[in-house]
Amino acid sequence: MTLLPIETVSVVEAVAARLRDRILDGNLGPGSAVTENEVASQYSVSRPTAKGAITMLIGEELLRRQANKSASVPRLTSDDVRDLFMVRIPLELEAV
Repeated sequence: MTLLPIETVSVVEAVAARLRDRILDGNLGPGSAVTENEVASQYSVSRPTAKGAITMLIGEELLRRQANKSASVPRLTSDDVRDLFMVRIPLELEAV
């Protein structure tokens, strides 16, 4: 029997992964607020853990935060969509 390696992740990484999945699946739509209290309550974690997960997703640009406001799922502007396609087109042409 061959043993397969497993990856150890922190609680912050695990919560961030769940939030990431919810954002990418559309369960948290554009403009949805993501608060530390809400995340802490939903995942039964401490507020610092929730804050760490939110901060991680802000770094990945899946969430945005303005000064003195909760983090939220960004709404894509036409410039954002254009930038995405500028990256995707060469990648897809290379794949073909």
